[in-house]
Amino acid sequence: MDYRPGTVTRAAVVALAFVGAALANQGEVVWGIALVAALAFVAPLAPFARSAAAAFGLLVLARLASGVESRGVVAIGLSLAAIVALAYGLALTRRRRGSGAPVREAVAVCFVLAAVGVGAAALLATGKPALGLAFVPLAGLIFLWPPAAVPTPRLPTAALALGLALAGLRLGAGFGFALAAEKAFARGDFGGAECRARWAERLGAEEPGRLVALEAAASNGAPWPALRDLAAGRPSYAPPRPYDAVLAAGAFERGDYERAAMYGDLAAATTPVAPVSGGPVPRADLYRVLEKRAATPYGRAWLELWGGDATTAAGLFAALGPAAAAERGLALERGARAGAAGAYYAQRWQAAPGDIAASFGLLRAGRLERRGEIWNALARRYPTAVVGTKLRAVDGYPLSKYRLSLGRKPATFRFLGGGRRRVAVIAESFEAGGLYPIVSLTVNGRTAHTFYMNVAGENIYQADVDLGRPPVVVGLQFQNDYADPARGLDRNVFIREVRLSDEIRPPTR
Repeated sequence: MDYRPGTVTRAAVVALAFVGAALANQGEVVWGIALVAALAFVAPLAPFARSAAAAFGLLVLARLASGVESRGVVAIGLSLAAIVALAYGLALTRRRRGSGAPVREAVAVCFVLAAVGVGAAALLATGKPALGLAFVPLAGLIFLWPPAAVPTPRLPTAALALGLALAGLRLGAGFGFALAAEKAFARGDFGGAECRARWAERLGAEEPGRLVALEAAASNGAPWPALRDLAAGRPSYAPPRPYDAVLAAGAFERGDYERAAMYGDLAAATTPVAPVSGGPVPRADLYRVLEKRAATPYGRAWLELWGGDATTAAGLFAALGPAAAAERGLALERGARAGAAGAYYAQRWQAAPGDIAASFGLLRAGRLERRGEIWNALARRYPTAVVGTKLRAVDGYPLSKYRLSLGRKPATFRFLGGGRRRVAVIAESFEAGGLYPIVSLTVNGRTAHTFYMNVAGENIYQADVDLGRPPVVVGLQFQNDYADPARGLDRNVFIREVRLSDEIRPPTR
């Protein structure tokens, strides 16, 4: 059958090729140039130029649309596009002269196009990041459209080439801004570096631009939520470890040492969860970065402990007095001085029987004769307790009457209280690949606190959490479970108890 498309269809094919190519990222530019070269120099492919150019542009637009926040608007647009595709396809089934019977194949293709469009809209409206995959068959159908459907193959090829040239200029300017941002950051102009990095991102240099923007924001005193959001917005193809290294430095500079330890180990670990792109950041390099930010004696002592020099760290913490007593005991433990650590914890417990951190240090040192006293002190401070095996755990594994090995799905319990409370998790952790367990405490499915359980052996991890109105569902989510039996690696966390204090009331005036 001989079909004649309208002016709108020709313009749409050319616009798809040009706009899509102009918005391509660096990897897509390479593939687009290869496509143009093939269509220009391989004669059998020339009749497919307009369909190939349109498919390329559509896939690029699908990648962009899958990351937008206004998903509802895009979903409506996709639905309208599906309706237009269906209407146009039905129009194609009529002969040039007269109104003959519909062609069944064309009708089937149109219905498939509409179904794919509506399916993509539904996926996007529900927040599923599957838009790119939904467009793959749609692009394939455009590529396989009969060659006679849209004539003049040279025009879409030229539009594709022109769009790729524009994308190349845009990316060149973007990487130029990224380089300027790095130079501004090196000379201490953090505000200028952040501004240039933002322009680099807008022009397509997403990975270097976002990383420099994160570094500049961290050094410019941005609050932690802003840093976390910047890191979360990294391109999906960018390796996470450089971002983790920047977050470690930012947390360290802000005195948030639990986060600094977690992100530092994430950046340097060989197996964070499973093999990921990009190699680990050498611990020595990250140590030197943190060393420049060690503005306080405590920070310096903590850095020595994180860097592996536990003996030096123990001496530095000792010089700080009672304020760093818990850290001194941990440094003695990590320095393989179990006897000294046990004696030190016993001394602390005798001086202050309510010292919970010292109590678990005693237990790790093997001084089990104090266990009854310790649990009595816990009961006074945390009257509500849930034993590990009483947690609702779909894939947890009971190890004993009390202890539960967390799986990859949340372990939860229902709590009839509310308000602000201190939550304590008593757990034993085992590292693998240089990284300890990361466990999120959730309230009604939302993360309220993240524990980095980097104390080898059983320890207590505490956080003040606003539970809101009762009843609530409290959960523990093991974020980085990992096992590699061939290498003898198995990262685990065993939960003995979850305890909650009485409601913390604000002081009355």
